[in-house]
Amino acid sequence: MVVVILVGTNPLPCYLSAMYLIEHYKKKENLNLIFVCTKDNEEKNQTGTDKIAKRIKALIKEKHSKITSRISKISDASSEKHVKERVRYIVKKYEHAHLNYTGGTKTMAALFFHYMKESYQKKYKYKLSSSYLDARTNAIIIDGKGSEALSKLSYCKLSLKELTKLHGYNNIEHDVYNYKKVLEKLSHMYEEHLCEKTKHTFFDKATKTAFKKSKLYSYLQGKKGIGKKEIDKSIKELGFTEIIDQICSEKNIEDLIELQNDDDVKIKINALLEGGWFEYFVLRQLEKRLEAKGESEINLYFDVRNTKDEVDKKEKDKEKEDKKDKKDTFQLDLVAIYGYQMTLISITTSDLKKTVKQKGFEAMHRARQISGSETKFVVVSFLKKGNLNALEEDFKLELGATFNRYKAVCLDDIKDTDNKSGKNIFDDIIEFIKK
Repeated sequence: MVVVILVGTNPLPCYLSAMYLIEHYKKKENLNLIFVCTKDNEEKNQTGTDKIAKRIKALIKEKHSKITSRISKISDASSEKHVKERVRYIVKKYEHAHLNYTGGTKTMAALFFHYMKESYQKKYKYKLSSSYLDARTNAIIIDGKGSEALSKLSYCKLSLKELTKLHGYNNIEHDVYNYKKVLEKLSHMYEEHLCEKTKHTFFDKATKTAFKKSKLYSYLQGKKGIGKKEIDKSIKELGFTEIIDQICSEKNIEDLIELQNDDDVKIKINALLEGGWFEYFVLRQLEKRLEAKGESEINLYFDVRNTKDEVDKKEKDKEKEDKKDKKDTFQLDLVAIYGYQMTLISITTSDLKKTVKQKGFEAMHRARQISGSETKFVVVSFLKKGNLNALEEDFKLELGATFNRYKAVCLDDIKDTDNKSGKNIFDDIIEFIKK
């Protein structure tokens, strides 16, 4: 028997379809997979999906080493002649077949379904079985009947590395904890600050404004000519002495002045003080809620980075020849994976709608890029409650979605914890991740 998978520009649905159908037909002898993909065809304005098919095939091979699979390329997905030729080969070689048309263009899917159905009925008096993955229910629909949600099936689970590799990113790192003790300290301080158990001036808006005008900020930004006395005075005036001492301790240095020629380290310290602490705070709150619920199905990845300048040449970005080798390093604040479903969580201490909106659209772009068009994203910010609706409307307009793939969270949401029930906004984020 053969399972024919039509491959489109998003590898994930095609991979999941293949994994489910392998399990569905596991009792069949000599089960084969054929991934039908397209070649680049500028004349037909057709983007090749052969590299995507190779990545799917490689990951399937890691999971099912005994399954025979091959890639079949066609020059023109909208050509009846080319489709008929491929169908004739399949019908001649395999008496029983199943077609999955989740991927590929609508024309390609319609042609393959029509000619495979007609050919199998004519030659073998056999009714062709077919399927597709429904993005709304996350279920495989086989001949009109839906399966259970694939996100609940253990064999469909993917790690961050597997998921990003499927989309052409092979150099992903995560959980890069720079100054973890400082992050833990600031996270705990912020919990105290929020519940008003202890007020910490570090988190006041006035302190944030003063920091950006300070000599310490200028020094961390790489400005030359700032001496030790000026830095020490600035640290004391800001009330940062304890925090900076902890940073120096973790870095094994006596004083920040020792970093005057190390701009990379200074930039990281600056990022921590400006808002990196809040990213870690969100991570820790989600981890605590998951632990309290006994929830082990969601994996969280902090500070996710693509560490290499050049990623695999991504088919979806081939607008111009000179863009093929475009540098594409990036950093993501927080990533959650539930089964195979990725949710990007973008975090900022900004309370400016313009800045928060920009963070949201960046998250949207990266979500599509590294995990496909159905990836969800959350934006957590210091935005005021009154601006949330307008922000979500902007996201809705851009996505054109009839169901939510985004969630916006503001500072009021984080403060507004129901102490009686124990439920808070982080429970809502977890439920959103599991949708």
